[in-house]
Amino acid sequence: MKTYLLPLACALLAPLGSTQSLTTTFNNDFPIALGWSCYFDLQVNNTIDLSGIAVNATAAGANGTMNVWMTPAGGTHVGNETNPAVWTQVATGLNVTALGAGAGTAIPLAAPLTINPGTYGVAISGTLTTASTIGNGFNEVYSNADMTLTAGTITLAAPGQPSTITFDPRVWNGTLFYGPFASSIDVGTGCGDTPMEVRSLDRPVMGTTVGVEVSNIPTTNLASVLLVGFAGIDPGLDLSVFGATGCTLYTDPRVSIPLMAGTEEETINLAIGNGPTLPGANVHFQAMTLDLFTLSAIRLSNGMVWTVNPN
Repeated sequence: MKTYLLPLACALLAPLGSTQSLTTTFNNDFPIALGWSCYFDLQVNNTIDLSGIAVNATAAGANGTMNVWMTPAGGTHVGNETNPAVWTQVATGLNVTALGAGAGTAIPLAAPLTINPGTYGVAISGTLTTASTIGNGFNEVYSNADMTLTAGTITLAAPGQPSTITFDPRVWNGTLFYGPFASSIDVGTGCGDTPMEVRSLDRPVMGTTVGVEVSNIPTTNLASVLLVGFAGIDPGLDLSVFGATGCTLYTDPRVSIPLMAGTEEETINLAIGNGPTLPGANVHFQAMTLDLFTLSAIRLSNGMVWTVNPN
């Protein structure tokens, strides 16, 4: 069984869904070593479900993760960086591979984190070498309708642990992702006496490998492929005019993955990356075969759409 890397073009061509985010800056000029912590205050106006973060992970190719710590509602990081009584690790990041300085390495959280309205101190700490920006009074506040992030400091230890130095002000380089979760939906139906079927074996979560199963493949086929596209055709293109009676094309294919000849069912494993533009991306699938013994040589499956997200 082969595993394919979901094309990087997906991140560039797929229309973004409704995943929301707040980004500070990636204009890094101050390093954060392993084990150090970066702090900021977060004022949340509307309840959000935090699904992932992106960080400025500077050592390209290194493996690791970053975790999220918070104070209780009404708290602040200011003056509390080394106070163990106020900090709780509230979210664990999945292990990822760093993309390098300035690229923005997305880290899905192991479980979504619901944050209710209020003001919180937040700390980001973990096992990746990252970067921050020196604050200058003009680059320390970032906001949208849902939240305001106010930077920030750095210590040489985990949150709540003693540190000989506190760097102030420092701006965390990163993104907070929140909103809908990864999902898969079916579109339309296939054609033929026993239509082929495409289905996702799991949700398309960033940083994971997900199987796409194709079933009811005619064993008499000349060639079969899984079509992958980054845009859909709504309500679908009727291929009857091309001799494929009752067949509808639901995806605008950009990539085709060959399916094994002579098999009725096959699973294609797709490794989903962790680039910062992937959250909310839509990926469209449909299987196609050329069949020797049907009146219509072309047969198509149902369509399927992934919405890729950190959780």
